Amino acid sequence: MTHAKRLNILNADSLEVRRLKFDLVMIYRSVHGLNALDFSDFFNMSNSSTHGHVFKLSKHFSRVNCRAVLFCKSLFY
Repeated sequence: MTHAKRLNILNADSLEVRRLKFDLVMIYRSVHGLNALDFSDFFNMSNSSTHGHVFKLSKHFSRVNCRAVLFCKSLFY
């Protein structure tokens, strides 16, 4: 049986989807102060005046690619 078929039978998410969900939960907790992380170390609230909600985020500039693309990895280092 293939891995994709087993995930489908078990109604489980792939590792990629689980990592994305973990990142989103960690960002939510950081924005709302529900964990010990300093939100400003990772993101800025956008000052954009366009339509939408007040929780628009922008990442800090990063010259190192791993910090730019992996939020959860930067939580532990």
